[in-house]
Amino acid sequence: MNEATTKTGKIYSGYNTGPGSQIVWVSTPKGIKHILMHICRHSPNGFQWGYGGSGPADAALSILHDCVGERDANDFYQDFKWDFIAGADSKLEIKEEDIKAWLAKKKDERWLAEFQVANCVGCHFADPERIKTGAPCCTRPEGIETDKPGNKCLVRRESQEQRRDDG
Repeated sequence: MNEATTKTGKIYSGYNTGPGSQIVWVSTPKGIKHILMHICRHSPNGFQWGYGGSGPADAALSILHDCVGERDANDFYQDFKWDFIAGADSKLEIKEEDIKAWLAKKKDERWLAEFQVANCVGCHFADPERIKTGAPCCTRPEGIETDKPGNKCLVRRESQEQRRDDG
């Protein structure tokens, strides 16, 4: 088996040889290796990494598109660029399982931020500085019931339970 594969998923890898377009390789669990297709949205010159420009944006978009599909790629590729691509050194290596774990966390953060905008603005217990950040904003002291009128904490708990049930 190729050293750049795992039994659990694909690996996206490349070596940055300097200015100009770079190649990103996709290694599958079966040991098959192929060149990642370039989805050209920002950089007609191709892939790059190690900074936050157009080549890294296209690398992020193309990797996510291959790994998780078009919709999530379009929704999250700029965040992925900053979290994985812009900070990469000359050797790029990203595991599919790391991408999927990162994406699940990002989706949860985005859901919480959207929930906060819809439900926490104006809540007596919400910290206004934390609303829209994706971080918990409730400052409710222990012992105060969450089902009091005007307190949206119960709404959040019910929404999270419903979200888990919807899977």
